[in-house]
Amino acid sequence: MTLNRVRVAWTGFDGGPGVSTFFCQTPDTFVAALHTFLTNLSSYIPNTVSLTIEPGGDVFDPLNGVLSGSWTAAATPAPVNCTGASTAARGAGLMLRWNTGSVINGHRLRGRTFIVPASKNAFDDNGNPGGGVRTDIAVACGLLIAAEANNMVVWNRPRLVTPSWTDVHGKVHPSRPAVTGGFSAVRDGGLSPVSAVLRSRRD
Repeated sequence: MTLNRVRVAWTGFDGGPGVSTFFCQTPDTFVAALHTFLTNLSSYIPNTVSLTIEPGGDVFDPLNGVLSGSWTAAATPAPVNCTGASTAARGAGLMLRWNTGSVINGHRLRGRTFIVPASKNAFDDNGNPGGGVRTDIAVACGLLIAAEANNMVVWNRPRLVTPSWTDVHGKVHPSRPAVTGGFSAVRDGGLSPVSAVLRSRRD
């Protein structure tokens, strides 16, 4: 059992470059569907930004996160050159939620993708995502999920045993048990109703 990591490089904006990471079981079909998805979002991303799906990536064991190889796309995807208006605000953007049907360790397994920067035309006068962008992104997410049913997944990262420890104030933090990794197919997704502020490009 393996998963494939697919990364999208963001360039052409202050504070960049950035990266968005996705996970799938079959990369070739996913890369094509992801390219269509990003193209459908491009009018809400400033026109200085280019999104490039990397033509290869890591293959790993989802249970422990250990790399086992690499994949290469059958065809190199063309960059998506965005067409939106100027940036709304540095670090401000949109957040997509990817929902699965799984509950792991008492928590629902969900994924997130940040669309940062987002263009001014993505927001209403209150600074929240406008009605048009909510509708368009809901459609785009639905098309991606339908095209890649059971292929696009959210990965639950494994965790090693964390021993108990005492901080500088003398507070004892209890140990945490190890967690085995896993994954579940994305069931539905859409746009968060409030704007997002991204403080790290690791997301």
